[in-house]
Amino acid sequence: QRYLIDSSVLPDYTNIATLRDYIDGRFAADERSTVMALPKGAGARKRGADTLPSASAPIVHVLIPSGVGDAPAAQPLIRSWAYSWENMHDGLDGVAIDIPALDLPATHDGPDGKVIPLNIRIKDPIWPARDMIDVSVSVKPGQARTLWLDLRDRILTADSLWLSIASAAPGFNATSLDGAEVRLVFKDRKEAIKEHVADRFNQVRDNWGFLVEEHTTSKRQRLYARVYADLSDLLRVDPDHALGRLYWNYISYNSQGKPPFTAPQPPKGVPAWAFNQLEDLKHVRRFVDWWIDERQVAYGDFGGGISDDSDLTQQWPGLALMGVQPDKLNASLTALSDAVYRNGMFSHGLSTIETDELHAYEEGINTNSAMLYLNWGDPLTVERLMETVKAFDERIILPNPQGHLLFSSNWYGGNKVYREPNWQWQKPYSFPALHPAFLVGEYNADPTGRKLVTGLADSYLAHAYTDDKGRWALPNEIHWATGKTRGGELNQGSGSGDVMHLFWAAWRWSGDDRYL
Repeated sequence: QRYLIDSSVLPDYTNIATLRDYIDGRFAADERSTVMALPKGAGARKRGADTLPSASAPIVHVLIPSGVGDAPAAQPLIRSWAYSWENMHDGLDGVAIDIPALDLPATHDGPDGKVIPLNIRIKDPIWPARDMIDVSVSVKPGQARTLWLDLRDRILTADSLWLSIASAAPGFNATSLDGAEVRLVFKDRKEAIKEHVADRFNQVRDNWGFLVEEHTTSKRQRLYARVYADLSDLLRVDPDHALGRLYWNYISYNSQGKPPFTAPQPPKGVPAWAFNQLEDLKHVRRFVDWWIDERQVAYGDFGGGISDDSDLTQQWPGLALMGVQPDKLNASLTALSDAVYRNGMFSHGLSTIETDELHAYEEGINTNSAMLYLNWGDPLTVERLMETVKAFDERIILPNPQGHLLFSSNWYGGNKVYREPNWQWQKPYSFPALHPAFLVGEYNADPTGRKLVTGLADSYLAHAYTDDKGRWALPNEIHWATGKTRGGELNQGSGSGDVMHLFWAAWRWSGDDRYL
């Protein structure tokens, strides 16, 4: 398909309106020179001088409409003719651009004399913020050249196409590209599908990695809108893509039912529950093997940032205690734990950085806690946990003016504790960091650890109330200095499940049924 750039044409087709809005919102006023590339014979209207920047920067946005049937309201229609890639069966192989002879000064030295640098980007039609290709070339003044851009193959949607061309040469503007021809070269669909499907699935995996913890489904959040667009485009072209379907099932909260699955059958005489548990552990073993063998380095980390790596290895102890490669998992966990200290992430028993109540746990308190499960009684591990318990007892978990033992801060570290009123809210996510107190309280009946656990439990119960439906309830958040509560009842907050360990441990140590 062939398209000619003409700067005198008003870019008013409605199927490029979204791209124009994006350009207007993304670029400064002098960087918004926009032209259309149309097939010969397409209807068009002349533009006025006020539709281009009066003093333009050397960048031009070339918009190619996906079809010629989108004339704006009150303008002549296209009749008895069509030209588009809408519903095209074949796939885009690449783009050829006939760059006209540029009557501009050369600005840089090339191997054969002075040249004009050009940067050319072709945007992804379903996500304009992403380039399908970004290439820089140079041409000599007055010399026409043809540039072939071999893209990754795409089965195009009905979205229009956007190319941007920028230059270092003064005077480069919309008229510099007049007469340039853009040719879209297509190939057989069966061949094009291979790269399209591979790329879209990789984009889904990569982009969902930014959202897997938050698991939002709001398209107002652009990260989700992007992964939604990628996954929708994958399933448009390959609706039976097995992993794509599994991703969509997970992302959409199983709202459409699970994809078909045939479960392996247990051998005769083997209980299904035992067989399925072992099958599950085989998959888990494959998972941990990959992370340890392919991602963990000699320093101990996995590449996701040591704090987030520690979240990953919280899964290791339970698996090891179930018999999944205990020595290998313990060595992996030990290496990461050592990396935490080697990286200077602990100060005085708490995280070196000041951070929120949950991430205070994820800076290594969690790793030390995990270590004890696989190294019960190890002197170094016990010492590290006791240091954290001491820090909580002396600096973080304190009696308030009403005599209740509460977390006194939700933003703290080993070098500084924020104590302004705004940071004095005890939250459900405060309690994971209590993990060392649970462990040393169990390991050697450490009185300080047990005091913190039972004291927090007693103080939480002291703030229980009857809600408007007559039900007994615990509050979501409690303010250390005032004892005031906010956020409704406990289950209306994030992390409520982490509080239950508090009452379970207090009951185990005391036998007092009121904790249940």
